Amino acid sequence: YLQGLTFAIGAIKNYDRKTMCKLIEDLGGICYTDTLSLTWKKIDFIVGSEENLTKMKRHDLINPNLSIMITEDMFIAMIKDKIIENKC
Repeated sequence: YLQGLTFAIGAIKNYDRKTMCKLIEDLGGICYTDTLSLTWKKIDFIVGSEENLTKMKRHDLINPNLSIMITEDMFIAMIKDKIIENKC
C-alpha cells in the first residue's frame, strides 16, 4: 500500500514514533525518525504535530518543495481504509 514511499516522523502527539514507523513499514513504506537528516534524504511525507511542522518550516529544516508535510490525523485518514481492510 505504501510501497516505494518514504516517511519521516517528527514530534507527534497521539502515537509514539516506533508504533508509527512499524505501521508504515508493515504497509510497505520506509520510515525515518531522525528529522535532522531530512535535509539530504528524499522524503515523500513528513508526519508531525501541527506545532512541529510549523517549527520545521520556520527553521528551514526541510525543503518544502521536496516533501509533503501532513499531520498525524491526515496520515491516519490516508491509510484508514487499508487498516480496516487488514483487520477483516
